[in-house]
Amino acid sequence: MMDQIFSVLMSEAFSSSDREAYISDWALSSIWEDAEGAEVPQARVDALGSIWDAAHLSIKGIRAASGLSQDAFARHLCIPKRTVEDWERGARACPGYLRLLIAEHFGIFRRYEVYRADDPGCSFAWFRN
Repeated sequence: MMDQIFSVLMSEAFSSSDREAYISDWALSSIWEDAEGAEVPQARVDALGSIWDAAHLSIKGIRAASGLSQDAFARHLCIPKRTVEDWERGARACPGYLRLLIAEHFGIFRRYEVYRADDPGCSFAWFRN
């Protein structure tokens, strides 16, 4: 998928509180340029779920998946420990784009290739639980 499409999907996932509605709306979107009456590929549904899941990861969840303590996590990312503490207790919000980058850094979320009939280079994403 082009970066522009991924960016739109991720932006919408950040602002969507309903996972199933997000997946349904975007799976059927004209953005895919599917032929009339074409079935929605399961890979698309799975990828949209992964994108939504990644958009709703908490810093605490990302850190837990990394296996690092708050101190080690902060040092590894060159982020003040107080910032990590504030994010985890909800005193401050970590921006969604930064959570995505950190999740990608630790291999919790990444893009991969899935094929669409008319676009063999269409990339999607996966989410590691």
